[in-house]
Amino acid sequence: MDPETLETFLTNPTTMVRGTRMTQRFSNADERRAIIAFLGSH
Repeated sequence: MDPETLETFLTNPTTMVRGTRMTQRFSNADERRAIIAFLGSH
């Protein structure tokens, strides 16, 4: 998944993927960037 798509998903997962079990939203942009950086490094 590219970083822009992941950013959208982390902001509001249920809007992007109907029926997803992930309900955690990350409204803080710094948190989203940290998660995306972490995932990109593994």
